[in-house]
Amino acid sequence: MSVHTGHRGEDRLMEDIQGALQNKNYAGDAQNTHTLRELLMLSSVDMETSNGTSITALCTIDSSPAETLRSFERLLSFTREKDHTHKAEVSQILFPVFVHFYLDLLSSSQTDTALTLFSRHKDSVRSGHGSELKELSELTSPHHLHASPLVNKFRKQKFSLRMSSAAFHLLMQFLQVCETPVLFNTVERYLTIEVYGSTPMVTEVKQDSKKSSASPSFIKPRLPQLTPDDIARNKSRRASATGGSFTLTSGAEDGIRPCPLPPTQSVAIPTNATPPAELAEYKERLSVAAAASQLVPTLPSVSLHTVTSDHPHAHCATFNSINSLFCFGFSDSSLRLWPELPLATDHMTSHDQPEMTTAHQNLPNSTIPPLLGHRGPVYGTSFNSKGSFLLSSSEDCTVRLWDVDKRSCVVCYHGHQYPVWNVTFSPVDVYFISCSHDMTARLWTCDLAYPLRIFAGHTAGVNVAEFHPNGKYVATGSSEHTCRLWDIHSGHCVRLFTGKKGSVCSLVFLPNGKQILTSGEEGVVYMWDLGSGTVVREFKGHRGPVSAMCCSSDGSLLATGGSDRTLRLYNLTSNTSSEEGDLPLVVLPVPDCSVLSLQFTHRNSLKTLASLDMNKHKTH
Repeated sequence: MSVHTGHRGEDRLMEDIQGALQNKNYAGDAQNTHTLRELLMLSSVDMETSNGTSITALCTIDSSPAETLRSFERLLSFTREKDHTHKAEVSQILFPVFVHFYLDLLSSSQTDTALTLFSRHKDSVRSGHGSELKELSELTSPHHLHASPLVNKFRKQKFSLRMSSAAFHLLMQFLQVCETPVLFNTVERYLTIEVYGSTPMVTEVKQDSKKSSASPSFIKPRLPQLTPDDIARNKSRRASATGGSFTLTSGAEDGIRPCPLPPTQSVAIPTNATPPAELAEYKERLSVAAAASQLVPTLPSVSLHTVTSDHPHAHCATFNSINSLFCFGFSDSSLRLWPELPLATDHMTSHDQPEMTTAHQNLPNSTIPPLLGHRGPVYGTSFNSKGSFLLSSSEDCTVRLWDVDKRSCVVCYHGHQYPVWNVTFSPVDVYFISCSHDMTARLWTCDLAYPLRIFAGHTAGVNVAEFHPNGKYVATGSSEHTCRLWDIHSGHCVRLFTGKKGSVCSLVFLPNGKQILTSGEEGVVYMWDLGSGTVVREFKGHRGPVSAMCCSSDGSLLATGGSDRTLRLYNLTSNTSSEEGDLPLVVLPVPDCSVLSLQFTHRNSLKTLASLDMNKHKTH
């Protein structure tokens, strides 16, 4: 399906993008505004859908005879440029692509171009295929195709190849950057590639007569298996936060085996042999614990960190408590780092809780050189757990991985077709998730240049994506007013949360993994139960979109920041909720600021990262 865009469609798409930017509190910047033609990539993208099939989204595809001929010549040049180790493996693709290009040209009555392709490149694919080429040379018109056994064999069966993961990786990179969608479509439609270990070996090329047209299509990258060290580190990091397991019952009906949460530490229950005195003491502790759960949780110390007006407008921010670094992404395509400094004495005011410790710090000009590489505003940032690496996403449709110590870009990930709104590391640092205006979210691993999963199902741009605490699920929020929960291993959508108004701008899982919080344009935060898929609580108070949320590590407090320039704290342990919804415990004003990020530290400190409203700041 080709997408043809005129000036009217271009204007409408730009209006949608500007609307999405306004929902996320991004200020307009004329010099960083791009047209549709600058955002479109003349390539096709293979999107692995949730039901395991594969679809191809095409953007302004040129399928002319000349383009078909050029595509094969580019593929031939690619196979000749590879080193000797992988040259034999990647060259396997030449013969089936040559045959299908020749048949495509004949079927479209482009006989002259077909004969040019055959005479010019037959020697490049002759090895081991002399009889097929002889039979192919006898087909010189569209009328010959219907009665040919060779055509029937190639068109109705998929050509089977075996390739090492290293050679497959090289081929994937070429297909994604070569800008030859005709080649990509042929490979996706008519070839099956079996990927084995990374060690190259003598390859076997054959036409699999047992495979039918219903065989799995082209490439199905498998998720790498986690090492025991990764699993142990992941469990220990969340041992205190998990509170049991839940099952996704509806997924089981579709044949999906749910992934339970890691087991929690069990509490020893007294047996009948327990002395009466100890049993009475144990019951008393339980009653005290139950009463304590109804009390107001300990309020955190709150610090507000803003960038000075000397910098361009900030779109995103994050903080890492391990290396005590702040990172802000700006409209001039740069990322800037600040070390955590002693807090100033300029205090915020809280009339509800005057005993709270609050402070405001305006970050000075950073002494650390900026990170440069993006070609558009930076919309998302994320540190890994150790703070040694940083991810960033941008309007230029890319995600970049940065080495924090060396202040250099390690990898640039291509794949999205439109601006990438957000990027987040997994609880296991090997993986990360990105979401984009192209209506998809993509699962990546740091050591591969292509996505492992493409979560397609939303009908509007995906604004935010977050990992479940156990790392086995991903939640996405979209401008279509819905939130979806995806199983990473199967790629299926196992939950759809719908029925609310407004785009979903932020979401967060509770530490116990049983509920998810979503918010957006309405200014209301909804708590959804993952087991039933229904809203169990509502948190109200904001008078505008909620741009940032986070939960304390013990799951007792929810912090939210909105476009109404307030910071609000809610009690999550209370079971009492009125029809009007839960109201905040504390309301803190953040004048002349747009809240970008909220993060609790392990010391019960709430870091609030914000950008100054430059227009209002200059008037003071």
